[in-house]
Amino acid sequence: MKDITYQSIFNTLQDILPDAWHKVVFYAQYGESSYSMKYFVDSGDGKYTECFKLKGVSKRDIIKAFATIDSQIMPIRKELSIKDTWSVMTLVVDDEGNFKADYEYKKISDDSIGYYQRWKEKYLNQ
Repeated sequence: MKDITYQSIFNTLQDILPDAWHKVVFYAQYGESSYSMKYFVDSGDGKYTECFKLKGVSKRDIIKAFATIDSQIMPIRKELSIKDTWSVMTLVVDDEGNFKADYEYKKISDDSIGYYQRWKEKYLNQ
């Protein structure tokens, strides 16, 4: 089994980050037949801006980057056993090169909105 290459995910994200960024929090949620991705950027003031609200970053480029990231993640997820298949991956990277990856293995489809709100509180302090 291959591991997810966090560096390749970050390299793809780096192309759609604003010039002045301090920390990026990437969220990837997978269901049975779909996925959803977002990322949030802290420019150094402790406040996070959702990717689709960033100035100077086109929605088209973001969607293209997400398709690229999915092509990196999906083959690896398909190799996982049912008990090892995660539903949410969170990748946090700062401008000093530190990173952290977290996975959610519980089924969240029954409360995906509530889960996402709790996720935002945990990772974005919102």
